[in-house]
Amino acid sequence: MKKSNSLLIIFALASMLFAGSLAAQDITSYNEERPLPKYLLRSAFTYYPDVSAKALLAFKKMFANVNDVHWSIVENKYMAGFINEGRKTRILFDEKGKMVYSISEGTEKSLPADIRKSVKSIYYDYIITAIVEVHSLNITAWIVNLEDETSLVTVKVVDGEVIETGNYHKSK
Repeated sequence: MKKSNSLLIIFALASMLFAGSLAAQDITSYNEERPLPKYLLRSAFTYYPDVSAKALLAFKKMFANVNDVHWSIVENKYMAGFINEGRKTRILFDEKGKMVYSISEGTEKSLPADIRKSVKSIYYDYIITAIVEVHSLNITAWIVNLEDETSLVTVKVVDGEVIETGNYHKSK
């Protein structure tokens, strides 16, 4: 009887040590960006266990022809970073594969004509230096940086409405 109790205690201690070593793993490594393996693009999702299979499927459905994807885990969500149509793009998925938001950076060329026309009708003497497209909660917002000889302006465009969010004077 003492022998079986001793074995039980040894087994319990070994289990605790094993569980402790698992918990002590460096969790910062989960926040590092890692490239998506090429075999993942062939639906071999079991080989990339850190990212939710539902998030991977949702990503593949939205961006079937994108290569060189880097995944990271942000607050228990899954962020994919990649280049899409020449634009740096980041998209965040929850564990169920639902898109939380996406952010794409670009230039004036990537701005839709109607948005560019709305902005240029107000800031006609300015040059568009950069744009950011944000999708979240079924809303698309455009952040547009503009510049002229004396100032830098930032505007937000949502539902066709242009709202100035920043106006800075350049130093001489």
